[in-house]
Amino acid sequence: MLCMWTQEHFNKIPNVALAHIESALEFGHGERILTNVIEDLIAGNKQIWLGTLETEFVATVVTQVIDYPSGKRTCEICYLGGEKASGVMNALGEVKEIEDWAVANDCDDMQIFGRRGWLKALKEHGYSDRYTILGKSLKKPTDK
Repeated sequence: MLCMWTQEHFNKIPNVALAHIESALEFGHGERILTNVIEDLIAGNKQIWLGTLETEFVATVVTQVIDYPSGKRTCEICYLGGEKASGVMNALGEVKEIEDWAVANDCDDMQIFGRRGWLKALKEHGYSDRYTILGKSLKKPTDK
């Protein structure tokens, strides 16, 4: 089951959920650290969803709503981390919960900023590959 935790419950978020977010951040390239994500959650700029299997927290999803200048409103899944592949796959299988919330909050689109492997799990939910993001570090290997 995937469930959004609201701001009044942030002080009760289990440590494992923070570890899930940190594991998702490890796949990034240093754009954000856990403190940045927590600040965005507290400010109400992002939402946190906790996935459970029976009584265990197995996945954590972080979303944000993006209002584009064109008027398009998109709910973006920006971080997803969890216990082994089964926790992450369980959360991806529950994506309808996030979609329903997005519709209730006037979003007309969903997008996921994630790894290519998620596409396979999400195709059955109607997702397709829209963009490819390319990157290159401009630091020399000796730069820190």
